[in-house]
Amino acid sequence: MLNFRIGTIVSLSYSRWKHNRKIYAFILYSGPGSTKVHALNVGSRTLSYANKAKIANVIARLSKIPAASQWDGATLYRIFKTYLPKEVAVCYRTYFHTYITHAAIINYGFNDPDSFDEWELSQSNKALMKAAGKDLYIKLLNTYTGRGVKMKKVEDSMAQASTPVDQKETPANTVEDSKKTIDNKTTKPEIEGYY
Repeated sequence: MLNFRIGTIVSLSYSRWKHNRKIYAFILYSGPGSTKVHALNVGSRTLSYANKAKIANVIARLSKIPAASQWDGATLYRIFKTYLPKEVAVCYRTYFHTYITHAAIINYGFNDPDSFDEWELSQSNKALMKAAGKDLYIKLLNTYTGRGVKMKKVEDSMAQASTPVDQKETPANTVEDSKKTIDNKTTKPEIEGYY
């Protein structure tokens, strides 16, 4: 399962959805001992395009602050609640970890793109990434923030994660002869069958 970092935007497939089938969650908190993911659903159907544009503007402005990646979820919640109280009231959600079936990182948000290793990116679901890549709001958000995750980078990380790290070299002559040689005499194999 994907490790949800604070400040990233993730596309989720949630088995207990009620109103929004496609969920684009701006992660506020997802601790190791927590059973829930606290997030803002920026792809909510109840948000108007003007409200979505306001959220994109705040995310883009905050992502330019170097210390933003060190903020905790409570600080981010207070910032969003101060600047966008109506939008937060509409799109704040909690999701249970057990009902999240698939996830894909679609925007780095406040985090440095180089801080994500190949293993983390390889856990992203390609189908969710493609669906999010076709969404107009996500295209706008990725263009406006300049921190969108590229599909090519995810595919490359999947290829690197699937190759084993400790590949042992096999010796050149690993095939044994079916006949044994003992004292320069050739003998038949002990078990006769379809040879």
